[in-house]
Amino acid sequence: MEEFLQIALSFPTVIFSGMLIGVLLYWTMVIVGAVDIDLFDLDIDLDTDFDIDMDLDVDADVDGDFDVDADGPSAGIMHSLMAAIGLGTVPVTIIGSIVTLAAWFLSFAAVYYLGPMLGTSVFAGLGIVVVSFVLSLPITSVFTHPLKGIFKTHTHTGGQTLVGKLCKVTSGSVTQTFGQAEVDDGGAGLLVSIRCETEGLLKRGSRALIIEYNAEQDIYFVEPYDNLLADDDDEVVFDTAQATDDAVQPQRNKQLETNE
Repeated sequence: MEEFLQIALSFPTVIFSGMLIGVLLYWTMVIVGAVDIDLFDLDIDLDTDFDIDMDLDVDADVDGDFDVDADGPSAGIMHSLMAAIGLGTVPVTIIGSIVTLAAWFLSFAAVYYLGPMLGTSVFAGLGIVVVSFVLSLPITSVFTHPLKGIFKTHTHTGGQTLVGKLCKVTSGSVTQTFGQAEVDDGGAGLLVSIRCETEGLLKRGSRALIIEYNAEQDIYFVEPYDNLLADDDDEVVFDTAQATDDAVQPQRNKQLETNE
């Protein structure tokens, strides 16, 4: 145990040990519902094909017109690497967690088995860090490949069509800044990000009604609906036209009374 702690808390393994502690704290917060699993997900565009047109006008009456096409093999390699580890289909938090765990294990093993040969120099330590990180990428690819189908719902195109449908809360709670729910689409289900202006009413397992969609942030605003929905009604529960008609009906009745 003493040797384990010595390696884990010494350079270079301590770098990944610190990252691993951060990962454990994050997943603890996910379990208790304090943050979303897709907290750090971003839309990443790896297309580096671009054209640059430059017109140069110099005092010496020298005009230049340059057309540069920056489509190189490195762009394809980078795109393939990111796709291999699941970036864009699997949440960044899961990818980062697997990379960190794999790199920590590789670094620990390198120090344990190769430490006497490599020595304790800074260059040897940096070499272990780089090699461990690079080797962790194909390992991450192996583990994230089966998960791509599970998290494919993150790229759904439900959008406005989901307004008026029920969803089941999957996060510990729903607030104005985070929340997650599943919408029954007749298949594997759609996992969507939700927000609720009234905090504390929705917990894990609660059902809510989707009332609005924000296309820019790809999030859905919901309201609690368990107390208004029958247990056997899981389809569309909100009719916009009917709701509008119900809203104006009292005004129509008042107008009729006035005319009479």
